[in-house]
Amino acid sequence: MTRLAAALAVDGAGFATPDGQWLAFGGAAILPVLPALGEGVRCFDVGKSTVFAAPIMSYGDAADRWLVVWLTRKPLATKAAQLLFKLDALTAQMSLARVRAGSMEYRHRLRRAAKTAAIGFWSCELPGEQIEWSEGVYELFELPAGSAVPRQLILEMYAPDSRSAMEAVRRQAIETGGSMRFDAKIKTATGKKRWIRITGTVDVEDGKATRIFGIKQDITEEKVLAQETRRLANTDPMTGLANRMHFQTRLEEPVGALLLLDLDGFKGINDTLGHAAGDACLIETAQRMAECCGPDTLMARIGGDEFAVVLDDERPDVARLLAQTIVARLQEPYRFNGTTRKVTASVGIAYGHVCVADELYARADQALYAAKREGRNTWREFTPA
Repeated sequence: MTRLAAALAVDGAGFATPDGQWLAFGGAAILPVLPALGEGVRCFDVGKSTVFAAPIMSYGDAADRWLVVWLTRKPLATKAAQLLFKLDALTAQMSLARVRAGSMEYRHRLRRAAKTAAIGFWSCELPGEQIEWSEGVYELFELPAGSAVPRQLILEMYAPDSRSAMEAVRRQAIETGGSMRFDAKIKTATGKKRWIRITGTVDVEDGKATRIFGIKQDITEEKVLAQETRRLANTDPMTGLANRMHFQTRLEEPVGALLLLDLDGFKGINDTLGHAAGDACLIETAQRMAECCGPDTLMARIGGDEFAVVLDDERPDVARLLAQTIVARLQEPYRFNGTTRKVTASVGIAYGHVCVADELYARADQALYAAKREGRNTWREFTPA
């Protein structure tokens, strides 16, 4: 029983009679006090424990014992659904018994748990590729429950990159008789884009894979939250450009050219018009830079009034033209609450094909200060001494 509890990742496991008396147990030292177990696969709370119970029955006879596992903490809906699924599979495979077919209580509990966790169960016979889905999977794909699901048709609902990667993971699981886990992008029958997590296990008989089965779960909200968290971690909150951390990470990758930009006269706006005007100036600067650089170029705010542009293209004429365009655009007057001020920019350029990140930054910084020394409102390239 202790080994069974460990295999199912629960705190304890055992056998009990239908009226709730323990026959054998292992795992946690404190046993839940069981009620009469009734009929069908069950999930219920006893004190602070959550108990899962499934009837073990001889073919054609009433259940004379129950397999019971428990957790001393409240499980997530996904965990509860997975435990119900595992109990069903385990009791069905026991040589002395199987779960009572068609148990309404089991179906009701499993359906509720699966719906709460936005999951569904699937299986695919091998090598014929006959697919069976639970109601939950039909809901994920927004297809009519019970409709035919030819595998080739379903594959077309996966995004191309997800489809090819998933097929590789699935093929490896079948070849090794192992398991699979994969996050995939799909487009439902009504056109909605979703992320789903697919887990699967392969049944092997006489050395041949005969079936692959598992769970599919809607993880769209999880992916959106993770994406937004990454965006916030990499974004300057004021300007919406990349922040210094994102910029430094990008410099560790191959770079064609780096432009460092510093505003000339920005301190005067803060000192005379206040920080609100200074913030507005920074936001306007970021917007003007975006107009010059386009959507596919990494722009970052790396300090108070310091900005950077990272180019993949290492051609000098591309970097020079962009620097010239930025300088010209930023020298146009800024307007704050009826007041017009001029803020210019100095730009330094360095090329990345011959140096590492720290050296590239140092070279662009030297070029920036050369532009400032030579009158500001201009750009300069790094020139070796």
